[in-house]
Amino acid sequence: MLGLPKPAESVLDSSFLLPAEEEMSRPSTPLKRLHFEPVDMSVVREPKVQCYAPEFRGEAVVENKIQVIRLSDFLGKYLLLLFHSDVFSLACPTELVEHSERIAEFRSLNVEVVAVATDSCRCQLAWTNTPRKLGGLGKMNVYLLSDFTKQISRDYDVLVESTGYPKNATFIIDPRGVVRYTCVHDFGHPRRVDSVLQCLRDTQYVDKQCQVTSASWEPNHRK
Repeated sequence: MLGLPKPAESVLDSSFLLPAEEEMSRPSTPLKRLHFEPVDMSVVREPKVQCYAPEFRGEAVVENKIQVIRLSDFLGKYLLLLFHSDVFSLACPTELVEHSERIAEFRSLNVEVVAVATDSCRCQLAWTNTPRKLGGLGKMNVYLLSDFTKQISRDYDVLVESTGYPKNATFIIDPRGVVRYTCVHDFGHPRRVDSVLQCLRDTQYVDKQCQVTSASWEPNHRK
């Protein structure tokens, strides 16, 4: 009988805890109690889970006004970053409107939502000023970030160069600026808010309780 190599001893990394008493600044080595060190994004091509998220800066529509926002503005909060295709498309309004209408649920979890498109900020502003029955967004409670130069989409490795539009991609970034979840969706598959909220709750449960979740775990119900 062939001798099989002894499997490596499995060690559960249960040190995702974010100490509440620590100041939420961006240290040189975030998440000090983790067994890994997040990778500096200057040495990798695309953001990966447990890597620092690439910094971004750009104009965004916020409460029907245009202002400049940065990734660093959201340190201390969880950030949901939603890349989507051009404005006035068919599926994007329904996704963004649903995220906007349920913003209270996100903010109760200390989460802000930023939607990113490669259209100009003024085009996005016009989108919010268009009635929903005509394909517009109406009043929005999430940030609409313009990536007109396409640099943000390139930095996050979601730009389709042949079209100039980003893929429908979702990123969850934690309060230290570290990527904790990524997903690229087919253009025909909607991003359901309940699924996104579940991912956020899973991440926060791991951070706060220093435990992993089971496949059947649900909020307020552990198995």
